[in-house]
Amino acid sequence: MVTKTKLQQISDEAWLVRQGEKKLGILNKDVREHYTYITGQTIQVFTDDLEVRDHFGNIKLFEEQIDTPSSVPDEFFINGHKIDITNLILLKRTILGITKKYHCI
Repeated sequence: MVTKTKLQQISDEAWLVRQGEKKLGILNKDVREHYTYITGQTIQVFTDDLEVRDHFGNIKLFEEQIDTPSSVPDEFFINGHKIDITNLILLKRTILGITKKYHCI
């Protein structure tokens, strides 16, 4: 059985492309709303999100994104003080319906 391809947002305009635990490449969106998919061997350019969805075979590719952060720091500091991250809770900051980054509390 083939695992569905999903996106994991790493910045406002970039996503890790994943299939299960495997990282396939990086997808970037430019200012003209075009997409570039980069793997270790190839670069592909798509004119819109429909072409991206068709290429990866997932019509809900942008709606069904992976919500966990792509990496969690080993150490976390606030104003020079090391914070215990064993019980760290990550929150997404949403402004006007747009998710920006993960913040820690």
